[in-house]
Amino acid sequence: MDLKALPESSIEHLILNYLATSGAGFFWKNVTGGYFDGQRFRKQASPFAINGVSDIIGILKDGRFVALEVKTAKGRTSQAQDAFLSKARSLHAVCGVVRSPEDAFRVLQEHGVACEAPRYAHATSR
Repeated sequence: MDLKALPESSIEHLILNYLATSGAGFFWKNVTGGYFDGQRFRKQASPFAINGVSDIIGILKDGRFVALEVKTAKGRTSQAQDAFLSKARSLHAVCGVVRSPEDAFRVLQEHGVACEAPRYAHATSR
């Protein structure tokens, strides 16, 4: 499968599937921008809501916070996303921009996280 042809949401799904079986911790999709109340989409109105929070959030077995920003092969982070990742890194979170399950594995490995590698081979987009 060529990940370069997939939309960001599909790449995110592949990464979340990998993380669920990686043994590294607990991960979930960060739903941003608002919520559906059963009838219509509503924007977040909290003064504590912030822009740029990563697509995938998690907690490692050792308690560290994880923030993974998912992008397509050509996707670029916004200023708000860069600011969020920078702040999280300054607080020793495990962070990165990922374009494939292999990229997520690499970010975890770079931070010394013991976890299973993805069980299938995809060409990573660079």
